[in-house]
Amino acid sequence: MKKEYWRFGNAFTVKTTKDSGEISIVEDVNIDKIPKEVVDSDKQYYLIMEEKAEEKSEEKAEEKAEEKAEEKAEEKAEEKAEEKADIQVELKNTEPVLISQEELDKFQIRPANEEHPTEPVEEKKEMVNHPIHYGGDTEYECIKVLKAWMTKDEFIGFCKGNALKYLCRSGKKDEILQEYNKAKWYIEKMIERMKYNN
Repeated sequence: MKKEYWRFGNAFTVKTTKDSGEISIVEDVNIDKIPKEVVDSDKQYYLIMEEKAEEKSEEKAEEKAEEKAEEKAEEKAEEKAEEKADIQVELKNTEPVLISQEELDKFQIRPANEEHPTEPVEEKKEMVNHPIHYGGDTEYECIKVLKAWMTKDEFIGFCKGNALKYLCRSGKKDEILQEYNKAKWYIEKMIERMKYNN
């Protein structure tokens, strides 16, 4: 787990990032609720990496819950399979009957010539505009914090360097189109900053 502290006089803003990627932000935290090492530091920004037993117990609880859910799903699947088997036996021992579409849908039985529906394709994670691992589209997003802390020249240099980095490595790490879009994104941020005098 990662905790980031921003000092504003005698108050702090605390951003917590769990190992799962979940982010929580608490503003205007009183100085008496902040760790002594952070308070004693002269830094305006302080980072603490820590691992809590509570999180481990939460993870174990989640794992147990997942196991139970899987067991229940398997039991239900077995019950459904038994129901289908019983229906097939009954049909073999009786005269041909008409089965409604509603009954077919109920037991997920489809004609042999009907294609199975395709499974939904997972959406790709956003990797160019406000990716979640850089804070997402929030006021504490990495690029916004850097823009606030850096001088105009520093920020322009930062954007220019990143744009060149993605152009130089294009096609060697991630998808080439993604690399070009990242370079374009930093160039646009650089141009946007150059428009302002301060």
